[in-house]
Amino acid sequence: MEKSYIKSLYINGFKKFLDFRIEFNKKLNILVGENEAGKSTILDAIKLVIFQSYKNVDKSVLLNLFNVHDVIKYQQNPSLETLPKILIELELDIDESHPRSQDLFGQHNRKKKELFGLRFICEFSDELSDGNLCFNSTIPVDYYILKWETFSGRSYVYQNNLIKAISIDTSKNDTSSSYNYYNKQIFNNIFDSNERNKNRHFFRESLNNIFSGDNSLLIDDNRVFNINESKLILENLITIYDNNIPLESKGSGMENIIKTEIALAKAGESIELILLEEPENHLSHSNLRSMINRIKNHCEDSQIILTTHSNLITSRLGLNNILWIGTTQSKSFNNLDKNTVQFFHKSDDNKLLEFLLSNKVILVEGKTEYLLLALLYEQCYKTSLDEDNITIISLNGLSYKNYLDIMKDNEKKVAVITDNDANQKKIDQAKTANDSSLNINFFMGKTIKDWTWEVCFYNINSKALDEIINIDKDAEYPVKEYSDGRSKNLPIVLRKMINSKSESAYTILTSDRVFSIPDYIEEAFEWIRS
Repeated sequence: MEKSYIKSLYINGFKKFLDFRIEFNKKLNILVGENEAGKSTILDAIKLVIFQSYKNVDKSVLLNLFNVHDVIKYQQNPSLETLPKILIELELDIDESHPRSQDLFGQHNRKKKELFGLRFICEFSDELSDGNLCFNSTIPVDYYILKWETFSGRSYVYQNNLIKAISIDTSKNDTSSSYNYYNKQIFNNIFDSNERNKNRHFFRESLNNIFSGDNSLLIDDNRVFNINESKLILENLITIYDNNIPLESKGSGMENIIKTEIALAKAGESIELILLEEPENHLSHSNLRSMINRIKNHCEDSQIILTTHSNLITSRLGLNNILWIGTTQSKSFNNLDKNTVQFFHKSDDNKLLEFLLSNKVILVEGKTEYLLLALLYEQCYKTSLDEDNITIISLNGLSYKNYLDIMKDNEKKVAVITDNDANQKKIDQAKTANDSSLNINFFMGKTIKDWTWEVCFYNINSKALDEIINIDKDAEYPVKEYSDGRSKNLPIVLRKMINSKSESAYTILTSDRVFSIPDYIEEAFEWIRS
């Protein structure tokens, strides 16, 4: 029988989401978005429906669950019609051979279609009031009803296990329970039943002997301290030592690894859904790599939905598994070219997550532009790139085409600052591309004589650069020789700028001089700001 999984989630009026929908992949889903985008809210919504969170809490908690815009709308015009409410629906894919599949099947959903699923409804109930309730700015949460239903219209109870799920939040510390479970699991795996019974008996016998004979602790003639054998459960007391240090003392990173191992071990048995909240928390680079491999190995066994801020996770677990969280819906990257996916998978030092999270982006080819464009921008506009929500990303010589492939269906503005390499065809292609694109534009030297950044910058700042860049009289500063002769007879300072890019950029950066800005750089600034 095939395992069940979540096909889609719909949220109306819950926390930050007014009207939000997201389609999930069958196996792996990586939720990515800016801070406060709602990644955790998506997991909370799923848990609310499946685990029936908040079922037995005081209804005052609803004030923290309603969408703030719905609350303001009600407070501005208190009435029955404007009362906030919450609807969350999970459409499921269920194997019809499942003995209880029909319990989940029906038209009790917002689409009014025959589907498998679960829903949560939180709304005001006339049945709980006497009909004389006066509406004011205080939301009458005590008159709300919380209902969990299947799409067949039947009541849903988590204990019925219609979909088997587990949730792990690495931001919360529950060390004792995590390690207790892990220690018991290892103990049961290492020893067979006969060995376990032998160890338990020896443990009880040894403890009883402590207080027997001459070691007995007498209180008076009738009373004595001894061990209550009903409390003696070996598995609750044992722990694992690693190089003489208890695992529990090895920090939050080890705890997160243990919690994830527990979840994935359970998944290998019967779990259909695993929810992971930022699995990278407290992990070193090597441990994170190890955890990523564990997750990848279980992708075929269960559906995994995780949130992350880790570039390594987004790259290594597959760009096509990313779901970008927007205001009303998510964006999937599962239709990307396989070469683009492979590029980010293989490149550990890529800036994928930074690129996705940025508002406006300037892509540059190397460190020199990366260091100096921020300086030139501040000199030009008396404000910083950060203040204007513009991010510079250096590709360190890697192809920008893979980054642009991600943005082909996106409205984010991306300025690509690149060299024309003395290639007129490249200049013409950039102009054609700019004429046909609103959100991606290319900027480079206007003529083949302006073939690289250093040449353009030196030509309009030669006097200042000749003064501040020190030349070693014995150095030759070799640069690449081109068949068209463009690198011959270059001024020695320019040769050093091309030969020693980082050193020259640092000298310029710390010189306290005001520099002229190449035309194409200024055009890029104006375009990205507009």
